[in-house]
Amino acid sequence: MQIPLLSFFTGGGFLDIGFELAGFEIALTNEIKPAFADMYASGIASWRASRKIRSPGSKEVTARVSIEELQAPEVLEMVFSGGKPGIFGIVGGSPCPDFSVAGKNEGVDGERGKLTQVFVDLICAIRPTFFVMENVPGLYRQKKHKPYLERILAQFGEGA
Repeated sequence: MQIPLLSFFTGGGFLDIGFELAGFEIALTNEIKPAFADMYASGIASWRASRKIRSPGSKEVTARVSIEELQAPEVLEMVFSGGKPGIFGIVGGSPCPDFSVAGKNEGVDGERGKLTQVFVDLICAIRPTFFVMENVPGLYRQKKHKPYLERILAQFGEGA
């Protein structure tokens, strides 16, 4: 049995490919940017064909909307209409320029930085067995962003 994953900020699908190679099933993908969503569809199909992989996972992005438009009950119903499985995960890399030294460095108050909190809230509402949240080193290396990092770590701890 493959462990299902919900993938947010899917982008071109490179994180998904890694998890699929490790035996997980990508059950939901979410990407708002049309160019990335189209790249995912083309790239994942080509990659699977080149490796002769017959995956039950879709080659299309499931939800081409902002994560701000997604609510936990609807996501769970869309993916697990018969109820949540005993084990499933969430993966994603929220937009990072607002935490990057090379980016705007506006943190959680930045236009894209706010999406990190939306992602954290969605993870806490869905309550997966596990999650992987990829981001840039600036989130934990810069003093400016450490209080926010500590706040989200505490938020994750509250649900344990």
